[in-house]
Amino acid sequence: MKNSFKSAICILMTLCILLVALVGFAACDDKAPDYGGEFELPVGLKPVLENRMEASDIDVIDSALAEDADVATKKKAALMLYDIANASRIEDGTSLAVQDSKMGIMGLFDKVKPTTTLASTSATVTMHGFTLKNGGDWYGEFVAQVDKDSGYMAELMTMFSTMLKINYHRESAPDDYYFNIIKSSSIEADCGISRFPYSSYKLIKEAEVFDLDAFKNATNILDAPNEIYNMDFCEEILSDDVVISKADGAYKVRFTVDPNADSELLKQWFRMPQKDMQEGGQEIKSYLRYICEFEVWDNGYAKSYYAEYVRDAGMGSGITIDRFNYIWNEQEILNIISDDYRLDKFDALSKNKLNDIDDYLELYMSAGTVNAKMPTLYIALIVIGAVIFAVIVAVIVVEILVRKGKLPKLAAKREARKQKRLAKKAAKKGKSNEADGSETPVLKTSEEGDGIDGLEVEEVPTETDCDEGTD
Repeated sequence: MKNSFKSAICILMTLCILLVALVGFAACDDKAPDYGGEFELPVGLKPVLENRMEASDIDVIDSALAEDADVATKKKAALMLYDIANASRIEDGTSLAVQDSKMGIMGLFDKVKPTTTLASTSATVTMHGFTLKNGGDWYGEFVAQVDKDSGYMAELMTMFSTMLKINYHRESAPDDYYFNIIKSSSIEADCGISRFPYSSYKLIKEAEVFDLDAFKNATNILDAPNEIYNMDFCEEILSDDVVISKADGAYKVRFTVDPNADSELLKQWFRMPQKDMQEGGQEIKSYLRYICEFEVWDNGYAKSYYAEYVRDAGMGSGITIDRFNYIWNEQEILNIISDDYRLDKFDALSKNKLNDIDDYLELYMSAGTVNAKMPTLYIALIVIGAVIFAVIVAVIVVEILVRKGKLPKLAAKREARKQKRLAKKAAKKGKSNEADGSETPVLKTSEEGDGIDGLEVEEVPTETDCDEGTD
């Protein structure tokens, strides 16, 4: 029995080591390959789609393009173009939005200035994301990661600045909106990937389901899901430096926000980013600089959006540069998303099932595939290991209880089986001795019935550890 206990312990330790090794192998196998290199934000061609521009819109825009256009006309046209581009993203349609952003964080004793640049900050956060949309079905993911070698604040920021956001919606369940946000240093993330979707991550919890109002509140949406930006622009806060031009089938707009505009209007403008910052324990005191440049195709579809801003926000002070590009032609979208590095682990048959955008949306929104919390092998090994561990622990517990005399019936049965084995060995030994003339051990019936099945062993061979170890 003593050797059985030792054997169980040895088996448990061996299996635990093996399980850890296998789980580690599975986890490593699920990590993204090294797809580093030069990152390029994809640029789409002009969409061949129905014109979204109204005649009245074009009249205002043309007025702003005139050489003698006044500032008020330019501001009106600029925000009109913004609204048109925003509507193209919000309303049903097929599109892919891709984001590339950088955020520079100030040092503990540094003061943010209107002239602050990324180079003058003490840590940098890289952010990559995308939203794939087809009618009422859409899926989006966003990953933010501190660049560990970006400055002396990087290690400190790593403890709380890694973030993952996932949101999606199915037209077949119109009242259900899913959102998953994780802010944790334990997230395995990598924003240095050159292939779509330009980041990797591993989920550690499932998305929650909301109705539309709760979803907008949870994600700090200004008007509607898939809006270009959640800032409430108005003509009164724009500086007088608005520039509008047209070239290659697209309008280009550039404006800045006046940091000295009415304070209440400014607070209204950034109320959603403020809400987002407050959830992280910070507060935006002011925007020291905000530059916006965006492009709209002359048929009313968003082409690109660029924002560069410096804000005074406690630990969140610093500069952010946001870049978004929008792709509308289905074949271009498929060319981009089919390069998703996560598809490399699929076999040819599985890849051949990804024929259109709906197939990719279903893949992204389905548990157990791209967004699985753990790879299948990883889960299987954990389950198998847990079962093995439970069985071995049960065996060890039983052994301990038997040794302490807590299970006398089981101990008696084991002793009976042991004596039977010894008796059989003795009988075989006796036959062998008879053959060579040696003495045969004598077995006799016990009158008191204390023996094993009515037998007592008068003389038996010496017990060995190996014999007991077979118990």
